[in-house]
Amino acid sequence: MKNFRISKYNLGPKAKIYSVFIDGSEEDEFSKFLKTFHPSHKKQIEFLAEKVKEIAKNTGIRDVFFKDQGIGAVYRLKNLKDEKTDIRLYCIKWGSVLLILGGGGTKNVRTWQEDPLLSRILENLNTIDKFIFENNIDLDAAAKNKTIFEIE
Repeated sequence: MKNFRISKYNLGPKAKIYSVFIDGSEEDEFSKFLKTFHPSHKKQIEFLAEKVKEIAKNTGIRDVFFKDQGIGAVYRLKNLKDEKTDIRLYCIKWGSVLLILGGGGTKNVRTWQEDPLLSRILENLNTIDKFIFENNIDLDAAAKNKTIFEIE
């Protein structure tokens, strides 16, 4: 990853939800995830999309909705009441009111570290999390101005 920018995804009364564009992509990571996996994992993708809307509008961010991935503030949004499923959506979670949606994929290995795609997604999100925190980035202003942040 060389750069990223943040965009508003769903700013509801209970939580602010953003998504991230990586390396000049024309499409944010969450939208790419939805488009890629909707045909093959329709039920799970629709559940995740609805859960994101529910978090923004009604519930806020609750720990019970997420599973810590052991890498900074990067979490997995649980799917279908966390029944066994191979689809994974990763995000950055800050407290109970701010969420940055990333991408995801299918997990067909024991741990995400064993899958090159999932590892890259989580490492990118961890890098973004650290950059935003260390540089005290105003996400609303960055999204409004479409600021591109260069990663060294």
